[in-house]
Amino acid sequence: LLNPRTSKMRRLLLAAVILSGVVVPVSAQDTQQLFVIERSANIKEREIKVYQEETNTNCCIVLDTSASMAYAGDGEGLSKLSYGKILAACLAYLVHSQGDNVGFYAFSDRLHTAMSPSHRGGLMHEVNVALQRLDARGTADSARVLNYLAEHLNRRGVIVFISDFL
Repeated sequence: LLNPRTSKMRRLLLAAVILSGVVVPVSAQDTQQLFVIERSANIKEREIKVYQEETNTNCCIVLDTSASMAYAGDGEGLSKLSYGKILAACLAYLVHSQGDNVGFYAFSDRLHTAMSPSHRGGLMHEVNVALQRLDARGTADSARVLNYLAEHLNRRGVIVFISDFL
């Protein structure tokens, strides 16, 4: 059994916890970490301590609203922009509910909406209102939006780019 107090245990990227004959893999990328702690050297009982790691990651959702996103196929189905709006709203909700910062950007030939990553109370309402106001127009200028993000984002994070790249 590995002693969790040693630095070797802390540096492991992949470990296995043996509990009742079942091996449960634990990776450093999981949000929850399991550690087995021996209560005493004489007693063979084990205690499992579960904690959730706080990350505070920035996630920027970037949605393309160019005219090509209005395409809905042959039928009366949803357009690519509608699917993108649904995906952006779902991702924003999931990231926000995990306690991470959400930013939202909408663009075509210019930047239509820019919300810097944050975790304030009314953020989800603001994102939903911004999504409802968007319509497909203009041409896509992905390079301009990526340059804007590179200049204005000062912390590391995840950028989710929703586009048809046309």
